[in-house]
Amino acid sequence: MVPPPAQRNPVAIEFPARSVLLTEEARALLPQLVARSKTASAIQVMGFCDKAQASNAREIAIGRGIAVRNELVRLGVPAAKLKVRYTTTEPQRHAVDLTFEEAGATPAK
Repeated sequence: MVPPPAQRNPVAIEFPARSVLLTEEARALLPQLVARSKTASAIQVMGFCDKAQASNAREIAIGRGIAVRNELVRLGVPAAKLKVRYTTTEPQRHAVDLTFEEAGATPAK
């Protein structure tokens, strides 16, 4: 059985190509993650944008990560738990992955 999106690790937040704006689906999903963030020791926010599809892929990937981070902070997640990273090397990937690192668990690589 596949867990619901809010229970997966990582949790994928999809974006339209070349966009850094949160979709309605993302705005509905992020509040569901606030309770989960309370037990996490850290949350990696990995922004993705395919460099073959956008000349400014680095800026888009970072912008997506920052958009998700800012919304989580607005919802009450401590900014100190959130670490934004990015990659532009995954083909066809326009998303942010949230990886929850639980206290006492081995961090994701």
